[in-house]
Amino acid sequence: MKHYGLKIAEGSDITNITVPSGTSFPANDNVGEFYYRTDLDDLYIRNNTTWEVVGGSGDGSGNIITEYALDSFVGNGVQTVFVASQSIATDAGVLISFDGVVQHITEYSVSGTNITFSEAVPNLVEIEVLHIGATIVDLFDGDGATVDFTLSQLVSSNSMIIVTISGVSQHTTAYSLDGTTLTFSAAPASGTDNIQVMHLSVVSSGGDGAVGGGTDAVFYENDTNVTTDYTISTGKNAVSAGPITIDNGITVTVPVG
Repeated sequence: MKHYGLKIAEGSDITNITVPSGTSFPANDNVGEFYYRTDLDDLYIRNNTTWEVVGGSGDGSGNIITEYALDSFVGNGVQTVFVASQSIATDAGVLISFDGVVQHITEYSVSGTNITFSEAVPNLVEIEVLHIGATIVDLFDGDGATVDFTLSQLVSSNSMIIVTISGVSQHTTAYSLDGTTLTFSAAPASGTDNIQVMHLSVVSSGGDGAVGGGTDAVFYENDTNVTTDYTISTGKNAVSAGPITIDNGITVTVPVG
């Protein structure tokens, strides 16, 4: 059983989730596993080769607050550079909107805490900068007919990507996922790079989805040993192929309902 992202239901309040923590990464790790570094105050996810920082912040004790930081500014018709409250690793690390319209990733660049727009932001336009910690963005051209687009990596659920079409955020019910295929319920209008997909967490394309020889995607693989206490999320189903060995002193909790 592996989890790839922290999901907050739409309209819910801030949720605290406790994950394993410490000052060094565990020796026995699994792809998709979360770990909170108390010395760095960062939440990490394990991909195929390394630990990678994901969005979110900590309280110093392993409790991860999954609400993203938000900066607000107002344009004055002259200013192009705005200083964020925290350093931004890549252009994909923030979701920026002008009066509620999401800005294309090519309309700005980041360097440290500086956000530089290609043109001065119009006077009195409200700017919102949401620090989502993404590292990957896929861009596609709509043609008014195509509904299927191939993402650069697997995504665990609709809620782990932010999809916009010509600056308008799409509800998670407006599209579906099958492997790396993103399918819209209606074909996006024609435009160059008008479809933008921001990945909120890293999901490895190898070893966690269906795999097989060549291009086959037939078999799902999982570990056979449970070494850390785990509680299945309330209202969720979980599946793992056996036999499975649970180490002495380790508890797997199945909630009522």
